[in-house]
Amino acid sequence: MSHESSINHHAASSASRSTGRIANRLFARPKPWKLNLLLAASYSLQAIVASLILFIGYTFTDSLAVTWAIISAIIAIQPGLQQSLTASLTRIVANIVGALVGLGLGLAIGIGPWQVLVGIVVVVVLCQMLRLEDGLRIACIAVVIVLSMNIASSVVYSAVERSITVIAGCVVGTMVQFAAEALSRRLGIHDLLFAPAPLSANQEAQRHSDH
Repeated sequence: MSHESSINHHAASSASRSTGRIANRLFARPKPWKLNLLLAASYSLQAIVASLILFIGYTFTDSLAVTWAIISAIIAIQPGLQQSLTASLTRIVANIVGALVGLGLGLAIGIGPWQVLVGIVVVVVLCQMLRLEDGLRIACIAVVIVLSMNIASSVVYSAVERSITVIAGCVVGTMVQFAAEALSRRLGIHDLLFAPAPLSANQEAQRHSDH
């Protein structure tokens, strides 16, 4: 390693340690109000950053598309990265199920109030069969939206748009959360802001057996 690279590495390490010490002094044993304020600021910043990214990305599309994408991003932002990935995957799969059911029914039997009711029943049955209980409400919302178009020709567009916007929102939300967790580790406040990933059933059983 060259002398200049060594100096730069040492400076970066010193800056990182200094930042961590400042964070530790500010948030060591934080009072409840300070912790709540910190959590609120963290979530708000993540939601704002994700929303801005999506607003910029959807500059040339209609406002409804970016609205659904932002909703998906906000739902995807969770207390921990593992929870965020789980929420994003559940929302994506549920929306695809709802959109496909809506698309199929719309093309087969048309659109209207009774078709929406049929779609909800079909989605509920499918989600139970797929063990997608956590995404049941999301799938029902998706099928209602797809089958609520004014004209049948809009069903395909609605189904595709719904799926794409949800996927885009979930991806952006998860990426923002990943960046936020990386920054919080650098500042030394990760454990205050983000909950640890929950143990799986096997890990929980192993933990109890060790005791």
